[in-house]
Amino acid sequence: MSKIIKCEHCGVEFEAKRITHKFCSKKCVRKNWYHKNKEKYQELTKRYIQNNLDKVRARTKAYAAKYRQANPDKHQAAISKWKAANPDSTRAIARKGNYRKLGYPEELLEIKELQYQIKKEIKNQLNGEEK
Repeated sequence: MSKIIKCEHCGVEFEAKRITHKFCSKKCVRKNWYHKNKEKYQELTKRYIQNNLDKVRARTKAYAAKYRQANPDKHQAAISKWKAANPDSTRAIARKGNYRKLGYPEELLEIKELQYQIKKEIKNQLNGEEK
């Protein structure tokens, strides 16, 4: 007792094997649910991504710690090479660490860095005018 009906999601005609069937495939059932429950779907997706990101970050952190412990010389050589190639970033990281030691909250670290950049720019402009 099959009946030809239109899929409620995509509009394709299909042969329904039961009277209760409304969709041509499982894919159309899912897409219809996503369409009707957008906010719930987005919230579930965000939560899923956040949970997996935490797991991936934890796994990566553990792997990196294990590598550093097993290969301290290689790790130190890589750090030295990066520092030599990125002197500005190295100094910025050191400044951020110093601000933390002085007790600045995390929210102010970016502001302190911007203040430093502005002072540096003003100093460069003044030195350029004196020449």
